[in-house]
This record gives sequence, structure tokens and C-alpha cells, in this order.
Amino acid sequence: MRPSAEILRELFLRSEGRVLRIFAFERAPSVRERAHWTEEELRWIANARERAERTREPFWDALLQIAGERGPLSAALKCAVDWSGQRIEERELDRDQVDKGALLELPSTSAWSLRSDVVTSTGTGHLPLVDLRLRSTEGAVEAARAIGRALVPEGLVLATDASFHVIGSRLVEWPDLVTIWARALRWSPLVDTRFVAHHLERGHGSLRFTAGGGYEQAPGVVASW
Repeated sequence: MRPSAEILRELFLRSEGRVLRIFAFERAPSVRERAHWTEEELRWIANARERAERTREPFWDALLQIAGERGPLSAALKCAVDWSGQRIEERELDRDQVDKGALLELPSTSAWSLRSDVVTSTGTGHLPLVDLRLRSTEGAVEAARAIGRALVPEGLVLATDASFHVIGSRLVEWPDLVTIWARALRWSPLVDTRFVAHHLERGHGSLRFTAGGGYEQAPGVVASW
């Protein structure tokens, strides 16, 4: 697999982008570490993990369904659901820096993510970014490609440690990205719906493209169209 940093360099240099935004971040703590849970809530978490493993239902869907059936949603659960990661450092790279390999020379002590919003000569464009929830099975790559083709006319599928990313090859305007994410929700549970929710709130998308910071494998390209 070609490292995603190399592909992102090529995509950016082929686009009308002038500045690429990236950030280093800490890997999310386990659900148990995100809040102070009661013993009953810890049983919910254990039951949700078992249910997700047995039925392939997304863990958070299972947990929220269990919690919703058993009583009011607690402050701890709300805190865990709202958790969206901690950014350590943000950088803006111009075309010259990207061309000279800045994406390939980042510190490996942290994981790095690409932001969708790219500065252009006329304002801001967005790279379409979508996080999938597909297990690495025999047909998963083709399923990921099919979802990608349904969302953007030209793009790539990246394999991660546990699933796949879709990246569109052409910059779009923010309203077009919102439309892409809305269409992506139709593919739930194969699309990470919380990814969409967090990034609609932030006003831009992001996807990890390096190893480091607790991630052993950098995403790599496994399909294109």
C-alpha cells in the first residue's frame, strides 16, 4: 500500500490549494476512562461490547440503546458521547513546504490528521473526507469503493488499523461537503455517523494519515476510481 502522506501530497499539489492544514492529536482514551461511571453503567458498557461483537452493531449504538432502555441518560454518558479528542499542535503548510516533503517528515510521537478545509486563492475549499465502519473482510475493500463512488466522482479508499477512509480527489465548497455527508448517512452503519456529527459541528472534516500516538499503522491506499 502506498502511504497516505504521499497520496495527500499529490492530491494537494494537483489541486488549486495554497495552504494545507494538519494537526497532531492524542488517541481517544477508552470509554471507561472518559468519565466516572457507576457500577450499573460499567455493566452497560460490558453488555454493549458483547452485543456489538455478537451482532456487529456499532458499539456506541449498542451502548446508547441499552442506556436509553434502562433510564435517564447520565452526565457520564453525555460526557463520553461528546468527547471529540485533544489536539496537541496545529500546522499550516504552503505548497512549497508540501512539495518539499513536509507531510513525510512529521514527528512520529503523535498521530497526525488532515483537515478538510484547504486555503485557495479565492477562499476555502474542502477535500471530501468520510470515515467508514467496515471490518477488514474479503469484500470490504470493494464495499468501501462502492460507497466512495456513490459519494464523490473521483477518490481513494485508505485502509486503517480497523476500517477504511474515503477521500475525494477534488476540492468542493462547504455546502457540497455537507451534502456529501448527508448522503453518506444513508450508508449507516457502514459510515461512522459520529464522525459526521462531530465535523458538522466543527465546520470541517479531518482524517488521520500517519502512524504514531498509539496507532501502529499509517493508513494506506487500497483502491481508487
